[in-house]
Amino acid sequence: MGYHFFSLLTQINLTIIESLLLSIVLPTLTTLLDPVSSTQETTDIHRAVITQILTLATSMPQAFKDTVSQLPDHVRIQLETSVRQSVLSSQQQQQQQQQKIQRQQEELQRNEDIKQPTIHLKTDFSNFS
Repeated sequence: MGYHFFSLLTQINLTIIESLLLSIVLPTLTTLLDPVSSTQETTDIHRAVITQILTLATSMPQAFKDTVSQLPDHVRIQLETSVRQSVLSSQQQQQQQQQKIQRQQEELQRNEDIKQPTIHLKTDFSNFS
């Protein structure tokens, strides 16, 4: 019973430490993000920060969620919007890439279907049976 209690206590402390860490790191990273705009190309710094934010979100999901919910509104909105735009942009790029590959495969298939033999025989072998 004692071990279970200390294990639980350690886990609770770890979650608190993660939340405290994120409460410092997330607002700092958010200041490095580009202003929210869908018409503007993102900078290298913006893309690197988004990658770090997504890494933090996946490695500490509960602490991340708790911390984001406690951020000031303007920071939370910028963070959420930037991540959402990044994920959507990434999905669109993947979809466009898949469509391009599919079109190329279809074009190759059409070319193979249309392709005629390139060797023409000069001798007629139809009389041999």
